[in-house]
Amino acid sequence: MKGMTKGQNLSLQVASGEYSFLALGEVLWDVFEHSTSLGGAPLNFAVHAKRLGYNPLLISAVGADCLGRAALQDIAGLGLDTSFLQTSRRHHRHCARCTGPWGSNALRDRTSRGV
Repeated sequence: MKGMTKGQNLSLQVASGEYSFLALGEVLWDVFEHSTSLGGAPLNFAVHAKRLGYNPLLISAVGADCLGRAALQDIAGLGLDTSFLQTSRRHHRHCARCTGPWGSNALRDRTSRGV
């Protein structure tokens, strides 16, 4: 990728040692009967690693809607870099509806149909 600046080329950023590792994958909302929380395994892993002193780079996408904007704000508030979080009008409201009694395996309906 000749001619690209460090800000445009992810491999230059990672090679510089600016980030400890990449976390690539979903950011979604876990929707329970009485609460909603931000989640997704890559995000959860990145947040815990950040708390342990690492500097992860999260690569994902959020919807171009109120839930996507809230996710971006919350992720930034957790101290993670949001530079590589894409905003998508095509895929929005990524939610995992969690049902069932506590302690059992929750049924996870991962659709983009909304809450």
